[in-house]
Amino acid sequence: MIAPIPYEIDFEDQDLVFRMVPSDNYDMNQSVPEESGLYVKSTGEKIYTVNEYFYQELYFSADRMSFAAMTWQETNEDRGIVFCNNGTMNPVRVTDLMKDLDARKHTVSHYTWEQYNERVYDEKNSTLSVLTNDGIRYTFDINTGEIIQTTDKRATFLPGNMWLSISILAIVLIGSVFILYFYWKRIGKK
Repeated sequence: MIAPIPYEIDFEDQDLVFRMVPSDNYDMNQSVPEESGLYVKSTGEKIYTVNEYFYQELYFSADRMSFAAMTWQETNEDRGIVFCNNGTMNPVRVTDLMKDLDARKHTVSHYTWEQYNERVYDEKNSTLSVLTNDGIRYTFDINTGEIIQTTDKRATFLPGNMWLSISILAIVLIGSVFILYFYWKRIGKK
């Protein structure tokens, strides 16, 4: 993981800029504010602040008042996504999203819980969709952090015991067809 550095996200379609400043190790002589948050670009007016550093994987709502931050997963932490609405944080735990925690992929110091290339950000509708490593797709409302749709790709067409029942039924039906065929053949000879 790289060390935290100051950065800005400039929203060219609006007079807004989001500035992220690490809590320590930054140069006060730089032209960055002391607090991370959303600012009016032309006046420097503070709209809201955040008290946590987030790396640059931020997904903003259409009005820029809310965002979803994808967090780094250390082995002792299970926050997967943090939703921020006007500076108020709402974390979502990996343990609440994954049904099979063994599907996490571990490195020496971190783990991944979602398939990065399956992430879908819809800025216009302010939604973020993620697919967990165990096959569950969640679509979140970025404004609230609420889950608006869940699709479990792990589910099969029929439950496991149902496949066994269908197999037995198929064997019985095929066997019945053969029995009837030989029975009719035998009646036809008499």
